[in-house]
Amino acid sequence: RRRLVGLVSPRRITLVSSQLLGFEQSGGVGAATAHLAIALARSGHNIDILYTQEQVRQPLDPEWARRYDEVGVAVRRLPALEAPVDPPYFARLRAVELALRADPPDVVIAHEYGAPAYLALRLRQLGLAFTDTSFVVYCHGTGRWVKDLMGNPRLSAETISHVRLEQTGVELADIVVSPSAYLVDWMRDQGWQVPEARVVPLV
Repeated sequence: RRRLVGLVSPRRITLVSSQLLGFEQSGGVGAATAHLAIALARSGHNIDILYTQEQVRQPLDPEWARRYDEVGVAVRRLPALEAPVDPPYFARLRAVELALRADPPDVVIAHEYGAPAYLALRLRQLGLAFTDTSFVVYCHGTGRWVKDLMGNPRLSAETISHVRLEQTGVELADIVVSPSAYLVDWMRDQGWQVPEARVVPLV
C-alpha cells in the first residue's frame, strides 16, 4: 500500500462508477462522480470515467456529453467478456479489472458499493498487476449500511457476498474518502480495518 502525496502534478485518473449524471438524472453517487470528474479535469488532470452499468436504458444525454467533452473527460463503458463468469455478479468486477488492466491509470477512484474495484485491488495486493496505481475508495454507503438504514435485516446471498467484498475493497485501498464522518465511524464500528480516511463534504 502506498501513501498518496497529493495530486499536484497532472495524473491519469480513472473514476469507476455504476451511476453517472447523463445516464441517470438523479442519484447521489452519479452526481458526486460527475462533479468530481469535472473538477479534477479543470485542475489539469487527465480524467476518464468507467461507467459500469451493463444494461443502459438510454445513450449519454447530449448536454452532459458536451459538459464532459468541454473539460476533456472521457466516458467509457465496460468491455464485453469473452468467457462466462460464475457467480454472475462477479462479471462486473472482472470487466472492471480488464478495463483498468488494459491501460492502468496513475489513480483509480471507485465507490465502495458493490466493490467494483475489488479484483483490481486484490491483484495489486498479490503483486500481479497495478503495482504503480494508487486506489482511492470513495464511500457513499455500503450495502449493509443501506440495509440498516432501511431497517431491513434480511440479507440475500448476493448481499452477504458483497458485504465481504466491500469490506475488503475498503481495507485494501490506499485512502478512503467519504462525505460523512458518520459513515467512516460506522465501518470502523463494524470491525473494518479502515486505512487513512478523509472526510470531504459534498458541495
